[in-house]
Amino acid sequence: MPSSAPADSGSSASSLEAAAFRSLEPEGALGKFGIWEARGSRACKKNPGELDSALQFRAIIVPVKVQIFGQIYSIRGELEEKYVQRLAKFVDEKMHAIAESTGIVDTQKLAVLAALAIADELHSLKTEVTDEEHMLREQAERCLTLVERALKQTA
Repeated sequence: MPSSAPADSGSSASSLEAAAFRSLEPEGALGKFGIWEARGSRACKKNPGELDSALQFRAIIVPVKVQIFGQIYSIRGELEEKYVQRLAKFVDEKMHAIAESTGIVDTQKLAVLAALAIADELHSLKTEVTDEEHMLREQAERCLTLVERALKQTA
C-alpha cells in the first residue's frame, strides 16, 4: 500500500495528502506526478506515453513547493514548475470557494468536494468537445456531398 508523501516544513500530514499526493517512491506520486496506478494489491507505473494529454513533460529535479488550503506540499513530478503552481492555485481556489459557499471546514470533505467539482468540469468539457466534434463531422460530410454533386454537374 502506498505511503503518504510528507507535508513540508514540519506541518502535520493532512487528509488531503492521502487523497491527492500519495507516493510510492520519492520521485513518484499520482497523476502526471509519476503516473502510478493501483492494480489489485500491487501498484504499477504507467507509461507517460499512455496519457491522453498534449502537455510537455520535463523532469522536476527539485520538488515544487505549493500551498493548498493552508498546507504546504512538496511535489515531485514530470511537469513544469509553473504549471504545477497553477494547478495547486486552481485546487486551492476551488477548495476556498466551496468552503465559503458551504461552511464546511473539514479539509478532507473539502478536498473530496473540490475533486468532484473539478471532475464535473472536466467531464462537461469533454462532453462539449465530443458534441462539437460530432457537429463538425456532420458539417464536413454535408460539404463533401455538396462538392461531389457540384463536380458531377460540371463533368
